[in-house]
Amino acid sequence: MGFGHDAALIEEVVRYRDPAFANVPPKVLSDAVHEMKTRAKQNDLEAFLLAAMRTMAVAGNAHSRLIPNAAISVLPLRFVLRDNDLCVVREDVAVRVLTVNGTGIAHIMSVWRASLSGPAVRRLVLSGLMLAWPAALAEAGVIGPDYDYALADGTQVVVSSKEITSASRYFSENETGALLPGADAYPQPLVVRESAFWRVRLADLKTLTTYDITQVVRTLQSNPSGVIVDLRGNPGGSFLTALPLVHMLRDAGQWIRCAVLVNGYTFSAALVVAALIASHLGQRAALIGSDMGDDLAFWAEGDLLQLPDSGAKLRYSSAWHDWQTGVADATTPPEIEAHLVAAGVLPVQRVLEAEQEDVARAFVLKG
Repeated sequence: MGFGHDAALIEEVVRYRDPAFANVPPKVLSDAVHEMKTRAKQNDLEAFLLAAMRTMAVAGNAHSRLIPNAAISVLPLRFVLRDNDLCVVREDVAVRVLTVNGTGIAHIMSVWRASLSGPAVRRLVLSGLMLAWPAALAEAGVIGPDYDYALADGTQVVVSSKEITSASRYFSENETGALLPGADAYPQPLVVRESAFWRVRLADLKTLTTYDITQVVRTLQSNPSGVIVDLRGNPGGSFLTALPLVHMLRDAGQWIRCAVLVNGYTFSAALVVAALIASHLGQRAALIGSDMGDDLAFWAEGDLLQLPDSGAKLRYSSAWHDWQTGVADATTPPEIEAHLVAAGVLPVQRVLEAEQEDVARAFVLKG
């Protein structure tokens, strides 16, 4: 059987279709493609997928990646990121993982670095799936058949490889960091009044519409005051949808302050919304939480392809976004270029999860 059709499609993407690979040294790219094609001939699904992940990761671009979820089986455990620590979900509580079969998380992550696309925080997000995937654990020297996860609270979780199940049951392709896959980790009404400020929860820019945001703006304008915009766990979509809210905050009086809650799952278009608010409002805005899931300059747009042999998916990019310097290139679509800002380096006030709400509230009420 093999996975030759998948390998050929991936090679076509990385060599000719995705500009994120243009600056990869030719030997680095050729070596990665060669390894992937060799694995494709060996009829070992998981070895091929891991090699394909390494091929996509050489671009260093978070949007350009192999998504194995639909094609693999994992241990019946869910892992999420909290305060930049990888945690296992147990009885609706996230508990930090220290070791797996005695091997420390830092060592495991160092081995996986070459397989995961994007900057450090994004790699942590993607490692949630890897921690439950026996084939990925084996690459880091963690071998079953039993897997013993030592936790920060002094307890352990032990799971047998005989219990493996579909990865899609535990891990969404667009991770939110919720305790349940695909759910909202921070459920709130879209807009709600709290004391002397408003709270706006933007959970997913793929499902929100411009009409939704316009209604939020009308509500805020009916009684102007400070605003907390919660972008934690938002995997992106189209930042254009949120522009009415961004512009309303930009044009509001100097007495209105905005705290933006962000974390490692604040990704793609959600990161852009945070950058726009911070850039337009200046001292009237603060980003609070933990580092976001990407850099301010990245390749995006593109498409999602279904790989015919393995059933995995391939996400590739086609357009340049630079929200750090505000400079477009020939690939940047006009509708994106029209809104580019030079946000510079966006400082995030790093605040532990349990304290983020209080810090945000204090900021919006300060003025």
